[in-house]
Amino acid sequence: VVSRQLYSELTNQLETYQISTPINADGKVTGVEVAYEQPIGEYFGINANYTYANGTTSHTWADGSHNLLGTSKNTYNLGAYFENDMFGARIGYSWRSAFLIGLQGAVPYYQAAYGTLNASLSYKATNWLSFSLDALNLNNPTTKYYQSAYIPTAFYENGRQYYLTAHLKF
Repeated sequence: VVSRQLYSELTNQLETYQISTPINADGKVTGVEVAYEQPIGEYFGINANYTYANGTTSHTWADGSHNLLGTSKNTYNLGAYFENDMFGARIGYSWRSAFLIGLQGAVPYYQAAYGTLNASLSYKATNWLSFSLDALNLNNPTTKYYQSAYIPTAFYENGRQYYLTAHLKF
């Protein structure tokens, strides 16, 4: 906890506030990543990867943890694809475990584990014109934030997103 002069919209002047702010501390990440990609036939393929990351900091948070900001212990991606000179299609699933995203007041604030399913299609009409359709969050995941297992703080559904794009080369 430190004292800082911050502008108050209530008094329209600088006021002294007691705030909690992270201090640069030694951080360390150890872990392992494995990846696999396999073409199947001439146009198909699959890919997968897994990452284990143990991120710690010398700073002790209010909940007693030493979590490194933004570090999930486990993440993985699975995908399949088809590609030739004219058409392309991809589907992928990404997942990550819970992680520290910052502070809410003086208390650590976490994002719960979540996964997303995405897909894309592409078509090359000519050497100068191509189209793509990208679909994100097809599983419409709920993003959950919490301070502890007993104190959920927010739930968001961002919905599915679709993007149709034309690419021109000239």
